[in-house]
This record gives sequence, C-alpha cells and structure tokens, in this order.
Amino acid sequence: MTVTPSTAPQPISTQAQASEEETRVTHKAEVTQVHTELCVPGFKSLIHLATDNQIDLETVELKPVEKASFAKDIAKLSFHLKKGVQVNELMTMIKENEFVSLKQPQNQAKLLEVADRLGHATVHKVLVQEAADRCDDKIGLKSVIRTIQRGKESMEQAIMDTAREFGPSSEPVKEMAAVGYLLQEGVKCDEVLTLVESGLLPNLKTPQAQVPFTSMVVDKGHIGSICEVLVEECVKEVRRPKTKAEVARMTEVKEMLKKAKAETVDVKKLPKVDKATISSVESLESATETQVEVKAKKTRKIRKAIETTEGWHREFG
Repeated sequence: MTVTPSTAPQPISTQAQASEEETRVTHKAEVTQVHTELCVPGFKSLIHLATDNQIDLETVELKPVEKASFAKDIAKLSFHLKKGVQVNELMTMIKENEFVSLKQPQNQAKLLEVADRLGHATVHKVLVQEAADRCDDKIGLKSVIRTIQRGKESMEQAIMDTAREFGPSSEPVKEMAAVGYLLQEGVKCDEVLTLVESGLLPNLKTPQAQVPFTSMVVDKGHIGSICEVLVEECVKEVRRPKTKAEVARMTEVKEMLKKAKAETVDVKKLPKVDKATISSVESLESATETQVEVKAKKTRKIRKAIETTEGWHREFG
C-alpha cells in the first residue's frame, strides 16, 4: 500500500509573513486617504473682486512669480466673467480642471495675497464665509492656534483679541487662558487641538465661535495661516489609532487642563472676572527659581493683556 504524504499546510516563512504584513500595512496606509474636497478661497476671491468690486482682472498688476504661476488662467477667468458666465458655472469649470493653476492648493495663499492687495474686505468676506461653511472643522480656532504655533502672534495677544471679539468676561476668554497655561507648561499646539476635539474646551469648539476667530486672524493679516488650515481640512483622512505613549501623554495633558481650569476658577473671586486669564500666577509658588524667572516674565505680559481687557470691561460693561 502506498502511503500518501500529509497535505497539512506548511508554515509560512518569516520573509513571506513580512511581505504579507507589508502589503496589509501599505493597503491600510492607502485607504487612509479618503478624498480631497475642492478648496479654492483664492479663486473665489478673484471672482468676488470682479463681480462685486467691478475690477477688471486682466488689468491686475502681478509680481513676476505670480505672472509665471497663474497669469494665463486669470486672463481666462476674466474672459469668461466678461462673457457673463455665472459663478456656479465657473465652479463647475474649475472642478473640471479648466483653470488648473487657480485650482492648485499650493497657489491659494498666493492668489489670496493678490486679492488682498486689491480688496482686503473681499478677502475677509470670502475667508469668513469659508469658515462658516466649514464650522464643524473649527477653521477659526485652528487658525488662531496656527498663528501662535508659527510665532506670528503671542499667547497674550491671542487672549486680548479673544476678549475683544467675545467680551472680556466671556467663556472663550477663560478657555483661551487655560490654553495659555498649557502652552506655558510645554503642551504642544497639536495636543491642545486634541483636547478641543475631545470636547474639553467646549466654548472654543462651538460653530458660532469660528467666524469671530477667523475675523481675528484675517484682521491681523495672517490670511496665509487660514489658507493653510483650510487646505489641510479639505483632505479627509482616517486617523490611525493612537499609540500607548500618545494615550498616556494625553492623559497627562488632561490632568494639566484640570489644574488650569481650577486655577482660573479660583481667580474668579477677584473683583474683575477677566483677571481669570492670569491662569499661571498661582503656579509660581511651586516652581523652581529658574522657572520663576521665566514664568514671571510671561506672567507680566499676561498681566499687561489683562489691564487692557479691564479697560474694555469698564467701557462695555
């Protein structure tokens, strides 16, 4: 009798397992990019300049780099506008790559700069509308954080601007103060945004807060920061699970936020509620001498910001 060899599955080699795992990881990485939405605030600003401000786009003076980048497509856009093509038709045309250079994400900030030279109010209107249309993406708050992250604005100035937009005694001011405390303690801007996404700073997250935040950034001339955020938010991705180290770090940051909020609550006992923005003062007692020197300097800046908000409180309160 002939014995048939066993047909049991043979163990997969380590190399084959690695190859299979690599394929699975690569596939997972590929599907994380879901799709990219159309994001053309620069293009929209040019249209508004032509239709609302009656500006002939063909006569617009462009810098050499701007001419090389998109002069031909601006002339083409001007031609269609003069023919009476409607805005919705132009938006369809750009989706179909009729104005290639005016559609590219990397050109939107440059186009906004061109538009801003011709009509700041128009750019302000377009960016505020974009933030309103995408209010769930928290464009306004992310733009404020981006200006701080890039060193274009100080935390103290952000607190003052928030007080100006929302009122010196408002909840957003108190939460922005907590953000200041966290940044002073070494928390990263991305970690702050994770707290916001988690709902732990609810008044900075609300849809109705995004337009005032956007106005803050536009009025300071940081249209590039808003454009950056808009373009990034238009690329929808599935986020990867956090590592254990990242989870542990966020647990630590959440505890720091509780401390920040507790300190701002204690400061409410002072005569002026807006002094709650000096959230770092009480932490000086537990700091080392070196830390005291650094924190005291930052605290003096925050005190100066609060003195200004106190004046607004007396004027508008």
